[in-house]
Amino acid sequence: AARPGHLRPLPAFRPARSAFYPRPQRAIKKTERNFMKIAITEENADFAVVALDGRMDIDGVAEIDAALPGLSLDGRNVILDMCRVEYMASLGIRRILQMAKGASACGKKLAIANPQSLVLGVLKTANIDSVVAVCDSPEAAKRALK
Repeated sequence: AARPGHLRPLPAFRPARSAFYPRPQRAIKKTERNFMKIAITEENADFAVVALDGRMDIDGVAEIDAALPGLSLDGRNVILDMCRVEYMASLGIRRILQMAKGASACGKKLAIANPQSLVLGVLKTANIDSVVAVCDSPEAAKRALK
């Protein structure tokens, strides 16, 4: 019991669950994430069109790093078809710059085709379009690589 003249401590504040204090979301399991899907959709002696589908975050870039050595892109210009990439983090920008540097070391070029509006905004903010050709379609990217 509290002595007269002394205040009791207040109980810890716990907000009721409501629209202002929603239930905490559960963590996304690794099996539920959208992993990057990578495929060569068109290729010839001069270029290869690599279609990316997913998010270019830490997991997506890891998928790209694992898949690209096995795609045998050596000695060809590369077009990244990014029409299905909905998100790009700074690691994605870094990976694109690494790919462009590797292509230029071999005397070849890298072009980006068909990025979504959010990804295009990230590319323009990072000034990637001054290093890599960013085009509206794979056909325009093929013309830019010639």
